[in-house]
Amino acid sequence: MIVLLLAFHGEMQARKLVVTLLDGTQVFYSITDTDRPVMEFADGVVTVKADSFSFGDIREFRLVKDDDAVKGMSAGLSGLRLDHGRIYLNQASAVSVFSLKGQRVEVPVSVQDRLTVLDVSALPVGVYVIKTDKTSFKFVKK
Repeated sequence: MIVLLLAFHGEMQARKLVVTLLDGTQVFYSITDTDRPVMEFADGVVTVKADSFSFGDIREFRLVKDDDAVKGMSAGLSGLRLDHGRIYLNQASAVSVFSLKGQRVEVPVSVQDRLTVLDVSALPVGVYVIKTDKTSFKFVKK
């Protein structure tokens, strides 16, 4: 199981997490200093707070800057996906993975269909930081 912690750092201060379903429904989660939603990905189910979604029903999830998600600038993780021990990022030109001790961790990185793919399946259980050219975020490998 991979848990995505929305503790992002970068140029943009995201205010909301927006989950867009295939039917066009958008679900909004506020991001504040005291309330940061956690996304859990396990067995084809994505859980955010008390809500659960089938991974196949999600078109995308993204971070937005303003209250208006349509006009909001998307953070560098729009389209991020997790699947079978792999993390897919939209066209990140530079990607590094670090342990919480600050040590760089080598993981296989490839490009597939204009997505940067990090294979984190061989990493031991723990908390890691992924740094891209636009932002950074933590994830938990369980």
